[in-house]
Order: sequence, then C-alpha cells, then structure tokens
Amino acid sequence: MSNEEGRIDMTRGARMRHIREALGYAGQKDFAEAIGITKSRWNNVENGYPVSEALAATLCSRFPGMSRDYIQDGETRGLTMEMIKLLRLWPSR
Repeated sequence: MSNEEGRIDMTRGARMRHIREALGYAGQKDFAEAIGITKSRWNNVENGYPVSEALAATLCSRFPGMSRDYIQDGETRGLTMEMIKLLRLWPSR
C-alpha cells in the first residue's frame, strides 16, 4: 500500500473512502453529515473529484491527526502516529 517515500499508493477516491471507513463510518451519508457537506459532494470526492482546501481543512479540524498532505497527495508526513494506526498504515504486530 505504501512506498519507500512515505506516499500511499492509492487513488484519491480510494484514499477518501479508506479515510471514511477507517474513521468508523460505513456509509457516505453519515460521514457527509458529520463533516457538514452533502452526500453527493462526498460521493464525488470518493469518485476522484478534487478535494477543496476548505474540505481538507474541515477534515483536519474534525479529525485531529489528519493532514492535508495525506488528503491531497497520499503523503504520510504530517499524520500523527495515532492517525497512522487508525488508518492502518502501520503494520500491526
């Protein structure tokens, strides 16, 4: 899932779906409501549409430990260790 450079190799849409599911939201509707956007907007994001700076900021403020770098580009820098574990980006032992 990741490469040596600290980047997660998945499409933006797949990454957004992974974020939602890892944060405990099975459905798009509940997640969209939790972050204050419409389900159709979140569906677009999961289908690969760009994530606005405003939405990235909302995700970072709503879920401490999240980073804009991860949201936009899959870069793991800026994620807290707790968020890395929550997103299952660190191998479990």
